[in-house]
Order: sequence, then structure tokens, then C-alpha cells
Amino acid sequence: MNLQLAYVVAADRLCLTVRYPDAQLSWWLTRRLTLQWVTGWLEKLGAVALPELPLPGLALPRDLAMEHGLSLEVDGPQPGGPPPPPPEQVGMLEAVTVQVTALSSLVRLSGSGRSVQGELTRKDSHAVIELRARQCRQAGWLDRPDWPSWLGSGS
Repeated sequence: MNLQLAYVVAADRLCLTVRYPDAQLSWWLTRRLTLQWVTGWLEKLGAVALPELPLPGLALPRDLAMEHGLSLEVDGPQPGGPPPPPPEQVGMLEAVTVQVTALSSLVRLSGSGRSVQGELTRKDSHAVIELRARQCRQAGWLDRPDWPSWLGSGS
């Protein structure tokens, strides 16, 4: 499963495309749904304790900001990719559910009579959240500072 996200100025929406080797699904994400999704996912990640590191002598306090930064160090989200599909091939995303465990996030997307579900590691969860945050900042959707300052500001 490959995820691509692009801001489409003419629609003032994000276009999320989920690609599989033999198919692809695309949905419009509204500002409201996107902001709720990112905020909710961050809250769930913060509420689930990180797994303990069994390294003797390494008792560093771990928090969500540290986890986020470390997750993006090597291979964070990359801009680019193919252009979004034509608007008539893009459905409206209606619902997102996220279940978070200490090791992963199970994400279910549905809308326009289609749905997809995928499991992401916590590292990949941070990459997806960062990509959405960057797109929201680029689109000018953040008119109040509800998110932590470290989110969406990575290079």
C-alpha cells in the first residue's frame, strides 16, 4: 500500500490516493475532516504508552515529540509523486477510524461506497501525520495553533 497526498488549490481540498499493485482509490479530504483526523490521531498516539526499551542504563524520558522526531530522522515523508487523478475519479472521504496500540496504528478510510484498511507502524504513522500536517500548513488551513509546534515543521 502506497499513500500519496496532494493539495488541490482549485478544490481547496487534499486528495488522498491509496495505491496497491493492481488498483488505486482516491478521496477528497475536507479541511474539517483532515484537521480532526490529525488531532485525533495525535491524541491517541499520546495516550498509548510507548514500549519500554530494554537497554541497561538508558532511562531517557520518552514523549511524543521525541518519538515524532526520531521517526522522521531517516526516511520521513517525501513530496512529489504522480499528479492526483482527475476530479471525476475522486470520491469524498466520509469516515476515518484509527486504533492505536503500542506498536502500530490500524487506519480505516471509507467514503463514496469504498473503503480500505491498513496497519502502519508507529514510525509510519508519524510519517503520514507529518505529511498531512505539512499539507495543512501549505494550504493555510491552520488558523489557530491547536497542534504542537514540532508538527509539520520538519524539513
